[in-house]
Amino acid sequence: MENAGVTEIVSGPKATALRIAAARRPGKEASLPLRDDRRWSEDRMIVDAANDQPHDTAFIEKLLTELAAA
Repeated sequence: MENAGVTEIVSGPKATALRIAAARRPGKEASLPLRDDRRWSEDRMIVDAANDQPHDTAFIEKLLTELAAA
């Protein structure tokens, strides 16, 4: 999580929200394009879940890897 700049992860049936450290957010937001299922809200990247199915651990790990690389 630390390499990705993520300070908190909250996942539920409708979405997963990853809170990004303030100092790291501008770079992350600029390098990760928005998609239909992804948006930024204040200091969080929110990824909507399909069909109200919560994201599994593998999906969240993939997001963290993507954020760490950005």
